[in-house]
Amino acid sequence: MESSLITTPSISKGKSSLVIGGRAAYSDWILGLLDDEDISNSTASFYDVIGTYTDRLNENNRLKATAYYSKDRFSITADSTFRYSNRAASVVWDHRFNERNNGSFSLANSRYAFDIGYDAGSNTDFNLGYSVEETELLGYNRYRLNDRHRMT
Repeated sequence: MESSLITTPSISKGKSSLVIGGRAAYSDWILGLLDDEDISNSTASFYDVIGTYTDRLNENNRLKATAYYSKDRFSITADSTFRYSNRAASVVWDHRFNERNNGSFSLANSRYAFDIGYDAGSNTDFNLGYSVEETELLGYNRYRLNDRHRMT
């Protein structure tokens, strides 16, 4: 008997899907090639990644989970650095109660963060940062009274 602490979602054709994407740029090496010393000592990079998992649990239920993360970092001079990051995640459950009544329920969280630092080795050094975070829970219902009238 084999046990595992990590479980992975099963991907079934026509039932579930997993999509993952990402990108990155590391421009430091290009900046280092430039003749201007202020610019050649600068740094610039970013990356982000996104993933979505969708599963049709049965004919009345569908679950979708999405996550996103990004981080940017740049420094125009060797003594100051700017950083930004974004994080977002959501889970959506679509449910068909019956032929006339459908609902959608979602839980989402996002966070944006910014940071600037200055380090010149003097009493004017500083680090300033802040972040904004939000969480929401939503419910949405659609009811079809007849072929001409719907309530949402």
